[in-house]
Amino acid sequence: MKEIDYIMAPLDLSGECRTGLKTAIYLARKLRVPLELLHVDERIMNDEQEVMLRVNYQDWEKMERKLEAEAGKKMAKWLEEEGGADLPKKPVYTVLGGDPAETIVNHAEKMGDCLVVLTKKRNSTVTELLLGSVTQKVIRKATVPVVAVHCK
Repeated sequence: MKEIDYIMAPLDLSGECRTGLKTAIYLARKLRVPLELLHVDERIMNDEQEVMLRVNYQDWEKMERKLEAEAGKKMAKWLEEEGGADLPKKPVYTVLGGDPAETIVNHAEKMGDCLVVLTKKRNSTVTELLLGSVTQKVIRKATVPVVAVHCK
C-alpha cells in the first residue's frame, strides 16, 4: 500500500454541505500531510477550449482571474470556519476549469499519492440517476484512493 502524501478535497463551493471538507481537515491533521482544496469551475476553460474560442483573450483571462480569486477567498474562508486554519502543513488552494469529474481525476493522478475526499450530496435528480454524479464518476475513474462522505 502506498503512503498518502497529501489530501485533496474538491469543493463545489455551493455551501450545501461541508462534511467532506471537515473530514479532509481531520485526516490532514492526523496524517500530518498537506491539504489541497480544489475547485473546478466549468466557466473556466481548459487549454484546448481556449484555443477553440475566438474572443478577446485578455478579457477572458481577466474574467478567469476574477473567478479564481473569488474561489480562492471562499475556500480559505471555509477552511478557517471549519477549524483548518491551524493545520500542520500550509494548505494549497487550486482552481481549475473543465468538467468537474474529469478534472478532479486528472489532477489527482497528475499529483501522485493523494487521497481524494469528496462530499456525496443526498438529493438525487433524474439527470444524476441517468448520468451519475460527480462523486460517482470520480470513484469509478480514479486510480487513487477516494473517500466519499455523505452530507449530514
